[in-house]
Amino acid sequence: IQPICNILIKAKNRFKDFEKAENYRVGFAVVKWYIDSGMIQQGYTALEETVVTYLCSRYKLDEVVYHNRDNIVKNALTFFARYEGRKGDDKNLKKHEFFEKYFDKSDIANTDFKTLKTIYNELPSKLGNIFDNIRKCRNDINHFGIRKSPKSYAVLENNLIKYYQETIRIIDKWDNKKNN
Repeated sequence: IQPICNILIKAKNRFKDFEKAENYRVGFAVVKWYIDSGMIQQGYTALEETVVTYLCSRYKLDEVVYHNRDNIVKNALTFFARYEGRKGDDKNLKKHEFFEKYFDKSDIANTDFKTLKTIYNELPSKLGNIFDNIRKCRNDINHFGIRKSPKSYAVLENNLIKYYQETIRIIDKWDNKKNN
């Protein structure tokens, strides 16, 4: 039985990161597990969803109250990416001006709109940009590289590791500012 005990101890240690209190911390553990297992596509999907879960948690978007909480967060992130990619005369618009000019709030409830706008305004640029890159890489894989410039497996793998580490740093720094 002793050899089996050693295996069980190793297994328990391997999965201890999945025992976190916050769902998004479990998400980061899942991303790490995917990276370590060479499961890059799953890693991108998990990292994308972990950022969404984190923002839902940060802005207290409870599933019961906010049945479309993922859409609120994803709309804020998508609109942020549109702001970052603005061109022409829009380059001169400030973040809040761009939002007021282009965001169509006709399809969203008033309370959801206020939360969406708050997330959009408070979102650290680095996190918004990384999320956009994560989404693009995930789409590169999910669309089988049928793009003008598909990334190689090695680039996708290295970027996932980089985005994973940077996302954790940004969120930890953002949380520390909130708590101080």
